[in-house]
Amino acid sequence: MLEMARVDSGTLKMKFETLDFSQLVEDAAISFRFLYEERGLELQSTVQDGIWLQGSEQQLYQLLDVLLDNALKYSTPEGTVTVELSRSGRSCMLSVTSPGEPLSADELKNIFKRFYRGDKARAMNGSYGLGLSIAESAVQAHKGKIWAESREGKNIFHVQLPSAGKGSRNE
Repeated sequence: MLEMARVDSGTLKMKFETLDFSQLVEDAAISFRFLYEERGLELQSTVQDGIWLQGSEQQLYQLLDVLLDNALKYSTPEGTVTVELSRSGRSCMLSVTSPGEPLSADELKNIFKRFYRGDKARAMNGSYGLGLSIAESAVQAHKGKIWAESREGKNIFHVQLPSAGKGSRNE
């Protein structure tokens, strides 16, 4: 919470560097696989190689942690969660798709607000409604966009971030 307050006030100075976001996404997925298996879920990742960003490794990993943790908490048992990263023009697109209870239009509108709790079932899982707000702050600090949609029994969280080049540190 203290870090969020510092971001809000502009007093938190993040160290931005050129990062291999493809590798960061793969590493995050690997770190969650065992947790998913323990819950009877499958985690699949499709990550395009060579996507580089100017950013804070700590904040981007926190973003991934929030999205993968949410998918783990709210996925339908024995479902498959997918993580996809691809280049899209001068940006990259990250999506985390999980099967589960559809998010209502009201939830989709409010889900990134601090302390927002969609329904009582979601409120009983021991979290405080800060994760997606933290994720949104990280995305905004990187001049990106984050949004969610719900369709065909799946909840999808999308993140669009500007990329640093098309395949190497020097581009």
